[in-house]
Amino acid sequence: MNKKTTKLLLIAGLVVIILGGFVVELPFSMNYLQAESFLAKSFGLGLLLGLLAAGMTLWFKAAQIPDLVARLQLFFTILISLSLLTPLITSWVNRIGIGSEHASPTELIFESEQARYTSRFGESRLQKQQASQYLLFFYRDGQLYRISDDEPFGFEAETGDTITLAITRGRLGYEWVDR
Repeated sequence: MNKKTTKLLLIAGLVVIILGGFVVELPFSMNYLQAESFLAKSFGLGLLLGLLAAGMTLWFKAAQIPDLVARLQLFFTILISLSLLTPLITSWVNRIGIGSEHASPTELIFESEQARYTSRFGESRLQKQQASQYLLFFYRDGQLYRISDDEPFGFEAETGDTITLAITRGRLGYEWVDR
């Protein structure tokens, strides 16, 4: 194998690992109680790190890259890569080394549970639709939260009843519902 093939295989492997990381991490990210704050702060951090890394790279490599288009390609590649990877890495750092044993049962106020049918291919007229996603809405400290799962949550509760869920607090302070 020549060097070009080796580099391409290495890049392809890295892309597969990163996409796999996003697939594994997505259920946790969807169930963060502070999901909006988590995404905004981690994406903002990614932009800041991307700007710093891209700026420093161009500062030190400007003499080696005389073409303006090549400089811009390098700048935006670094910026976009770090901006997209930082939420994944931040979520890993938040959860690393914290397992189900750290979850604490928390009493919450049940609002509702909804079953939803989602499909990338649209509706089928030949098969009856079955729910593929379940949403649980609940109140905690007067604020409404929503979490999702592929399995029903199984609460036999009415709106306003108290339910108990295991909530885990991560290293960075972001909490998620442990299922």
